Amino acid sequence: MFVKPAVLKKLMKQQYKTSGLVVANNGPTIYIGGDWWGIETVREFIPNQIKAAIIELTGEFPEEGEVFSATKDGNQMQMDVNNRVIVETDPDKIRITSILINSSNGKRMRILQDEEKRIALIDEEFVSMVDNTMINAEEGEASAEGPFYKNNKINWENNVSRMAVGTIRVSGDMEDMVSSMTYIRLV
Repeated sequence: MFVKPAVLKKLMKQQYKTSGLVVANNGPTIYIGGDWWGIETVREFIPNQIKAAIIELTGEFPEEGEVFSATKDGNQMQMDVNNRVIVETDPDKIRITSILINSSNGKRMRILQDEEKRIALIDEEFVSMVDNTMINAEEGEASAEGPFYKNNKINWENNVSRMAVGTIRVSGDMEDMVSSMTYIRLV
């Protein structure tokens, strides 16, 4: 899995404490996600730390075909939940810039920009979470590719995992500032 387990565990706990952490066993893959993000990974490539975090938060690991949303009030079985990270066809390559924006609620947003100078913002935690040193190359896992942009989502993927993150909408003064940017130095 091309993500830092400590950062993923933090995001899982945040999601668990708010609207619920969605966990699904799709057979060969396990989906872990929240309101605007999701990671789907081949079961054998999920680090034991993440499996333990799922069990710690939810009390169980879903059986094949099961989907549930876990909160502090318990697990709610789901019937019709889109629990797959969609692989977009023909996405645009987007680059991570060096610019961070601090929001009024303390969140840090990273600006990403494509070749046509279009800008997208995502939570900095997702940028810092991607780490190719975490892959299991000995078992055949490839380095993650991305980020890619399509349909207001930023995606990273390799041969065993996919991650999708919704972009952040901006408004007011921040929208004016972001829309006036035409060139940003890339990281």
